Amino acid sequence: MNQDDNPPLCVDFVNTVEWRNDPAHREDKLNIFDDLVSWAQKHDLLSASTARKVLHRGHEHSRVAVHVFDRALRLRDAIYQVLSATAAHREAPVADLKFISESAASFAERVTLQQVSTEFRWEWRGEGDALDRLLWPVVQSTTALLTSDLLHRIRECEGPGCGWIILDTTKNRS
Repeated sequence: MNQDDNPPLCVDFVNTVEWRNDPAHREDKLNIFDDLVSWAQKHDLLSASTARKVLHRGHEHSRVAVHVFDRALRLRDAIYQVLSATAAHREAPVADLKFISESAASFAERVTLQQVSTEFRWEWRGEGDALDRLLWPVVQSTTALLTSDLLHRIRECEGPGCGWIILDTTKNRS
């Protein structure tokens, strides 16, 4: 099964856990708030300058940073649960879907739809160094995937303990 070289951001976020369903081999790439900021910068969600500002603010407000980090892990798990259920043709867990929906709603006042040339995109208009700003693109990617024609191409790795979510881009969806 092929996966596009650039999976949706939310899929890449979910897959920051390797061997999710195998406790003996599980490896989480997000262990502290700084890891989350590094992941966001690697995916061009934050410029180097903004990442430094967010990290600085996170260090100044460590309790808030811990809260944002915990929320990010909860979001990641909710996205996984919904996509895993989708891949298995099961109904998505209501609590997880609700968490994603509430997360999307929480950003509504801090983003705006902008036209850039002939295209449209969401732009952040909240505080530049808001600690949770890097979660918005993940939430936006999630809601876009869940409401798109690509949703039926979501698969879960069938290897024992794997748990990776995959967007199947093969012609025959095998």
